Amino acid sequence: MKRHTVALLIVFAVIVTAMSGCKKPSDDIDVIPDETLPDISDYLLKYPDYIPEYYDDESNRQPYSYSAGRDDNGYWVGVTALDYVEMFEYKGMELPFYVHTVTDMDIDIAILGLLENVHDVDFYTLTDSQVSEHFSQTHGWNTISEMREDLEGEVLHSGVTEWFLDYIENDVVVKPPEYFLEKIELSMIEFRRQEASESGMKFSEYVVDFFRIENGIRGLVESSRNDNIRNANVQLVFQAIAEDMKLIISDKQFDDFVKRTKITNLDDAIEAVGLPYLKQRAMTMAVIDYIIENAVLLESEE
Repeated sequence: MKRHTVALLIVFAVIVTAMSGCKKPSDDIDVIPDETLPDISDYLLKYPDYIPEYYDDESNRQPYSYSAGRDDNGYWVGVTALDYVEMFEYKGMELPFYVHTVTDMDIDIAILGLLENVHDVDFYTLTDSQVSEHFSQTHGWNTISEMREDLEGEVLHSGVTEWFLDYIENDVVVKPPEYFLEKIELSMIEFRRQEASESGMKFSEYVVDFFRIENGIRGLVESSRNDNIRNANVQLVFQAIAEDMKLIISDKQFDDFVKRTKITNLDDAIEAVGLPYLKQRAMTMAVIDYIIENAVLLESEE
C-alpha cells in the first residue's frame, strides 16, 4: 500500500485500536515485582506458551492481522457490546460551542499541515492549479474552495470524535469482560511482536530496549493494562451504539468512507489491514456522523 494511504488509515483510526495500547518509552527502566501481578500471573498461566523462548522463535509467529477477531461487518465476533455498556442518549447529545464550531483558522491550520509535505508551494500564494496538481488524485480537490469545504467537514468530524472519546472516558459506565480484555491484550502483544521482528530484534530484547520494561511480557501487559482497558471501553461503546442502531455498513456508506479517508487503492488497503478492519473504521465514522447529525448545538462558549 502507498505510504500516504496507510498514514490516512491510521490517522482516521482516532479510536485507540488494539495495537496501540502500550506505555511509551521512558528513560527509567520499569521493573514490576512479581508479587504485584497476581492477575497477570493467572493470565499468563492460562497461556503457558507466552514465555520469551516462545516469542523469540520466529517460526511461532504469524503476520499480525488488524482484522483478527472481527466479522465481515466489522463487529467483534462473539461480543454483544450492549451487555457491557450502560446505554445513554446518544441521539440529541449536546455539543459544546467549541466542539461544533470550525473557524477559518482551523481550516488554515489543516491546510498548513498538508502543505508541509509539498515542496515549493506556499500557503499564502496557493492557487487552484497547485491544489489540482498536488491533491486531485489523492483527495479529489481541484480548487482551494473544494479543499476548504472538505477540510471543514474533516476538522468537525475530528473535533467531535475527540470530544466523544473524552465523554466515554468520563461519563459512560462500561464493564468490559475479562475475555474481551484478553482479546485486546493478546492483539497488542502480537502487534509488538511483529514490530520487534521488523526491527530485527528478539521480542524479549525489544521490550527491554524500546519500552524500558524488564519483566518481558508480564511487564508489558501490566504497564499497558490501563490503556487496554480504555481501548476496550471505547470499542465496546462504539459497537454498542452500532448494535442499538442495528447498523450494517451499506455499500454506499463504505464507498463514502473510502472517499473521505482518501484511500486511493482499496485493494492495497484490504491487503494491508483486511476488510473487517475497514468496516469497523467505517462503522466508527457512521456513529460519529449520526451523533453530529442529531446533536443539539450549544451556541454559548461557556
